[in-house]
Amino acid sequence: MDSGKSPGTTKIIDETTGEFIKTELEAPLEGVHLNEEKSQGGAVDLVQQLRFNEALLESVPIPVFYKDIQGRYLGCNRAFTEAMGVGPEDIIGKTAYDLWPEQQSRRYHQQDENLLKDLTHQEYEFTIIDKNGDIRDALFSKDVFYDEHGNAEGIVGSFIDITDRKRAEKALRESEDRLNKAQQIAGIGSWQYNLQSDSLWWSDELYRIFAMSPEEGPPTIERFLEKIHPDDRANIQAQIASGSAYRSDYRIILPDNRNKFIHEEVEIYRDENNKPIRYVGTAQDITRRKQAEEQLRSNGEFIRTILDSVDEGFIVVDRDLKIISANQSFCRNNGISMKEAIGCTCYEISHRINIPCYEAGGVCPVKQVFDGEYVESTVHQYLDVLNNEIFIEAKAYPLKDSSGEIIAAVEVHHDITKQRKQEEEQLKLQKLEAIGTLAGGIAHDFNNLLQGVFGFVSLAKITLDNPLEAAEMLEQAEHALSLSVNLTHQLLTFAKGGKPVVKQVSLKPLIESASKFALSGSHCECRPNIPDTLWHANVDAGQLAQVIQNMVLNACESMPDGGSIDITAENVILPENDLGHHHNKGKSIRIKITDHGVGIPERYLSRIFDPYFTTKQSGSGLGLATSYSIIKNHGGIIEVRSNKDQGTTFTITLAAVEAQPKDSLQKSQEVVPKYSARILVMDDEVMVRNLAQRMIQSLGHEVVCTADGEKTLEEYQRALAADKHYDLIILDLTIKGGMGGEETMKQLQVFDPNVKVIVSSGYSDNPILSNFQEYGFVAILNKPYTRDELRSCLQKVLPNEPFGAD
Repeated sequence: MDSGKSPGTTKIIDETTGEFIKTELEAPLEGVHLNEEKSQGGAVDLVQQLRFNEALLESVPIPVFYKDIQGRYLGCNRAFTEAMGVGPEDIIGKTAYDLWPEQQSRRYHQQDENLLKDLTHQEYEFTIIDKNGDIRDALFSKDVFYDEHGNAEGIVGSFIDITDRKRAEKALRESEDRLNKAQQIAGIGSWQYNLQSDSLWWSDELYRIFAMSPEEGPPTIERFLEKIHPDDRANIQAQIASGSAYRSDYRIILPDNRNKFIHEEVEIYRDENNKPIRYVGTAQDITRRKQAEEQLRSNGEFIRTILDSVDEGFIVVDRDLKIISANQSFCRNNGISMKEAIGCTCYEISHRINIPCYEAGGVCPVKQVFDGEYVESTVHQYLDVLNNEIFIEAKAYPLKDSSGEIIAAVEVHHDITKQRKQEEEQLKLQKLEAIGTLAGGIAHDFNNLLQGVFGFVSLAKITLDNPLEAAEMLEQAEHALSLSVNLTHQLLTFAKGGKPVVKQVSLKPLIESASKFALSGSHCECRPNIPDTLWHANVDAGQLAQVIQNMVLNACESMPDGGSIDITAENVILPENDLGHHHNKGKSIRIKITDHGVGIPERYLSRIFDPYFTTKQSGSGLGLATSYSIIKNHGGIIEVRSNKDQGTTFTITLAAVEAQPKDSLQKSQEVVPKYSARILVMDDEVMVRNLAQRMIQSLGHEVVCTADGEKTLEEYQRALAADKHYDLIILDLTIKGGMGGEETMKQLQVFDPNVKVIVSSGYSDNPILSNFQEYGFVAILNKPYTRDELRSCLQKVLPNEPFGAD
């Protein structure tokens, strides 16, 4: 809308003739009637009066409007137009309902009706919508104007925009409320004393502190001094009379004759002549603090008695880590008197060392206090006065002065030796329970396998007259033994040993092959998603394949009605400290095996890697335990995440390696000339020596067997002296009560640096098995082994010798 005003012509109507008397007024005051008795000269006078009234109305800086008794607008002034954005031409002849929203118009109309009914001056607050469409608060002032007969002819009104004033008033109220609330929370009241007017003002909180009410009358200096305890009154009067700022503690007497302690702080304001004109002060109720201080003083010895009676040790340590106080428990546990403890450093007494415990690699709660750090409790292992091992849980707390500065630390020692021993005993019981479960599982599985061996061997004995049937029985017995070997390998892998014999392997074909094999004949399908660019890893291919098979079989069994198993593998870069040894600058391979089966209950998640623990009736309980041990021995990580009825995901992370050139991986397959070899075998078991001798002889080689390292060295030296050099030696790694394979190898290399030796073992956690080449061995032969496995091993390390017939 146009905020200006269009020039108009005021029409003066003669009531007798109904003719218009035209004038050039810029005033939209339509509907003003002239009586027939008015002369033309009178009309001119009226026009002049109207011009004056119009000029006066336009000069008023507040919005003014006027309307008839039917609520139709008759006009407005310039201030109204500027505020509301509508001029006379926009509102004349219209009601509020034509111009403003219904809710506001209804309120305007109701106020007009009240005014015409009461015929008295009206003021009220309401909202308006200004020219910008903003809602503003306004104070309306309205009156009735009358015709020459005294009848109400219309309403004239004005309003003032009070939005900013109301906001300021609201902000002031909120500020006062916050101040009052803050004073109430802090127990601090404020006051002001005007010396010139001799008037005293108190805040609401100060009235509360002094147990007085504003209804009792205004506060005065006399009434204030009457409240002060007689013993303290003279001091306060002197402070006021001094004309200086002051701080003081005093007591007041409440109506019930109780005393209350007050801490008062006063500032003085002066005029340009340095004459005091106003006191401004605060008064804080410090009764509880005073009572606490008095209680603390009176109970000092009582607290000391309590501290000396508890089992926990307490010491107070200064910034030089010197003990300045200690209770009896601390002194008793360390075998010293309090007099001896005072002045010594805490580490000299507690740790019996000459340097602070944090410099010795320990966690020091006292240092954490002085450094302003978060203080954690820590456990220290000590020797008590009787040289018994004890465990102390220590935590420290800051001791501050009145300014808040930390001046000392209070360290609390809690003896948790008994708790630790109980935890250790509980752990032992859990281990024994696990071992019992393991032993029962082993006995069950081996008894079943041995039943097959004994049964088929006994049947073979009674069918010797039928060679074909006897051979079939022996094959069944051999199969049972093969299953027992697999079980042994799983147990060895789970146990401390079972170290992997690693070499660089491309994992993509290994994972795909192992998963496909595991699902052969099942009702589940595998969906591998493995990129061709997957990095290589140094792994024992057989062991890792066993892990994949265990994971896949476990996933398949979780979906009785069949389903899909998702297998993904990807290259990732991890922080170098997130994966153990043999890590190549954070390069890792992450394998995920996900099923959509029944999931694993949360209460079982912590036990799924325990040996022989299973939730399946047909499960052995060794699959996951074996897999965990294999991955751990590879320096990797295996994790599980499962939600009931939503499936399970196993995640395996292994360190990656740079791929070796293919030529270097194929050198071991080079063919060498053929001949019959002389082989020396060392093993402490007679049955193993006899079996090895027969197998090697059946392959067309000459063989000599020895029982220990000493005899092996004697035989090798004798052969060298007789110019009957051995082409190959097979050494058992572990010899009971004699020199084993490792030491024997060292001695042989002294005699013959070019000696060829195969290391053989059924079980050992010796690093030789996983790194045999570093110790000079040319190959590894795991027991038990078949004739074909022996033949394959010999073929790799000997010149192309003539092997016996199969």
